[in-house]
Amino acid sequence: MSDLPAVAPFARFREAVHAPDGPEVLFRHAPDHEVVQQPDELARGRTVFGAETPAGRDARAGAAAVHRFRRLSSIVLNDAILAPRSMAVASPARGLLDTALDTPAVRQSRLSAVDPDFSEAGPDTWRLLRPVPGIGQTILPVGGASASNYGGFLFEGLCGALLHHETLGPGLALAGPPLATWQRDILALLGLGDAHLALRRPTRFRKIVTTDLTAWTASEPNPLARTVFDRIRAVLPAAAGPRRVMLRRGAGNRRQMRERERIEAIAGQFGFDIVDPAMLPAAAQAQLFAGATAVIGETGAGLANLGFCDPETRVLEIQPDCLPDGRARAACHLLGLHWHVFFGVADGEAGAAPGGGFGYAVDPNAFAATLDRVFGAP
Repeated sequence: MSDLPAVAPFARFREAVHAPDGPEVLFRHAPDHEVVQQPDELARGRTVFGAETPAGRDARAGAAAVHRFRRLSSIVLNDAILAPRSMAVASPARGLLDTALDTPAVRQSRLSAVDPDFSEAGPDTWRLLRPVPGIGQTILPVGGASASNYGGFLFEGLCGALLHHETLGPGLALAGPPLATWQRDILALLGLGDAHLALRRPTRFRKIVTTDLTAWTASEPNPLARTVFDRIRAVLPAAAGPRRVMLRRGAGNRRQMRERERIEAIAGQFGFDIVDPAMLPAAAQAQLFAGATAVIGETGAGLANLGFCDPETRVLEIQPDCLPDGRARAACHLLGLHWHVFFGVADGEAGAAPGGGFGYAVDPNAFAATLDRVFGAP
């Protein structure tokens, strides 16, 4: 991506997209940036509870704790290929778009390890195993390699497609792998359900317009994500539901909270309804969180639904002490939510168990005291 010439204002990028012989360029909307937190935002006994995990451990040594927000750049490539298995984007003139496949395997010249439609022809050289069909159309990729993850799809996979659909005018289709039911439902809520082209093999297009958000791994949120949640909320009626919600993660999850039933029972004493978001359709999930004033949830994809909450909603994230993760904290800052964290004690290091999973324990007495401090009586 560093080889692409940058243009401004955005009108010049739009011209490059719509002109048949328009150049390959990028437009930088916003850089990576950090917002320094207030001193009490990571204060033990105020926002940080549970195991004695150092507050702000995701900050640089000796530096103030920060919220990290991800850069956003739009990119247009000509005569380019989209590979739906990995969402790799390739330009014959420039090769692979590096931001889309920033993984250890690809950096070690093993693209085939993440996408069997490719093979290695030599160091940093790849080739497709089958002839590539072509479609004379300009498309907007939907999702990235992490888009099968609910949070990745909402916070990253949709942002660029919605931005470009709104700002570049008609005639642009969405494209990507066949979608799951919940993904189709989300596109329908955004008014994009009829615009998606499902791909089952690498396909060449006249132009591909994408962003550097469609990366292999989830990262810090970008402020543009608010647009996705606001658009979905705007088309849904208000629905009666619980005001206090605790999320339950599915039994197949790799991170397992010990004595979950006991912890959920304690939350119930404070007026929390226990809900498994994965059992609800996309619209019902949005309505549930839009009506909540207090949310408890373990670190993971379910917390992506915080984007539907009203500002000032109180949030308690339950996080294993071996898995520091600042994404929910940054998202809460972005969305105007009051974030708190309760650290549980993990059985071992993250990823050490078969399948990369592990268990962790939440101290029931400390958890009850935390709920009393953060939420109070129902």
